This record gives sequence, structure tokens and C-alpha cells, in this order.
Amino acid sequence: MDSGASVEQNLGARLVEALHHDPVAGWEAVLQALPALGITGDDLRMLTREISDLIRLRRAWQRRSAKHP
Repeated sequence: MDSGASVEQNLGARLVEALHHDPVAGWEAVLQALPALGITGDDLRMLTREISDLIRLRRAWQRRSAKHP
């Protein structure tokens, strides 16, 4: 097995677990991991923008949910 693929699978599994455990922290971990996954340039900028939007939406939902238990 290619050790690079193994590292990516391990990283992917850790990211999925982080997203499940705490979506905001998980998406922040995904943002940090994008370069390690070989994502650069325009793809990196686009994904960073999209994921940042998801983080903002999730935080807004958490604030609303906390106000109305």
C-alpha cells in the first residue's frame, strides 16, 4: 500500500471524526488540512471561502439554538 494514501486515509478519518464531534472545530481542522491534501491555488481559495461560510452558518445556528432550547 502506498504510504501517501495511508496518510491521506488517516487524515481523512481524523477529519470526519472531528466534524462529527464538533462541526465548527472539524471544519477549522479541514481548513488547516487542505494544503496537506495537496489542494492549492484557486481550489484552495475557493474551498477556504466555502468552508468559512459553513463555519459562519454553523456558529449562527448554534447561537440561535442556545437561545431557544
